[in-house]
Amino acid sequence: MNSPNLRSEGLTQESLKLTQNFIIRGLTQPLPDAFQNVEIGRITMIMFYLGAYKILFPEQPINKVIDTEKTIQYILTSLSIKSEEKEVFQGFTGCEMYGIFKHGHISYTYAALASLSQLGYDLRRIDKSKIVNSYHTLFRKEYKGVFATSLEEEGEYDIRFIYSLCATCYLLNDWGNINKEILFEFIMNCRSYDFAFGQMPKRESHGGSTYSFTENCVSKRFGGISKNQEAMPDPMHTFCSLTGLSLIGALPVKYTIDSRIGIEKPSYL
Repeated sequence: MNSPNLRSEGLTQESLKLTQNFIIRGLTQPLPDAFQNVEIGRITMIMFYLGAYKILFPEQPINKVIDTEKTIQYILTSLSIKSEEKEVFQGFTGCEMYGIFKHGHISYTYAALASLSQLGYDLRRIDKSKIVNSYHTLFRKEYKGVFATSLEEEGEYDIRFIYSLCATCYLLNDWGNINKEILFEFIMNCRSYDFAFGQMPKRESHGGSTYSFTENCVSKRFGGISKNQEAMPDPMHTFCSLTGLSLIGALPVKYTIDSRIGIEKPSYL
């Protein structure tokens, strides 16, 4: 059986409409009760919904759907830089109320900056010096990857956080003293036998690390895109799939994204 030509077939009009409705509902309706207390995840959900909206509705300003000023203030106040310690990452944290991370988290920093950029906020207004000067706290001598936070008990380090770090550097237009060769080596060691990328060296390839999509993953009941045919659709896999399709020109809408950060290129870069 021949694989589909995504560049020519891409997302069907029916699936496009379902996905558009899924994103609009996510932006305009309250979170389900089960997710009301998952406060630290809201910043990433905002980024995925905003990014997907920009891809699906390139001609329609986001301020026609949500109050952009209130959203910007939520991000700036709930995810502001708080720590005054010198040897911790000075990025954005999870949330004031439910913040598990007492110090900055690189993925939430990327999500906050990407969301602000999508909302039209000029990132040059942010004092980036503390963020840039604390990049080094995300590295540890015995590992070549990038850690999520500078907390000793935070043991996660994989390709997700390298992506978040690189995107953060790009959005702030400042790489500080980061050794890009070390990052490149780690990324290439994550490449699997099928030439796709896993989240760690010697791991199987993963769609989230490569950006992938199949038409069968579009939910006919709920709209949106899931990670496989059995899973429920969610904003992350919807965003990643739309990004992948956009990069290869396989969407029935005209939109160009910056492949380095997965969103529209900020005007100041």
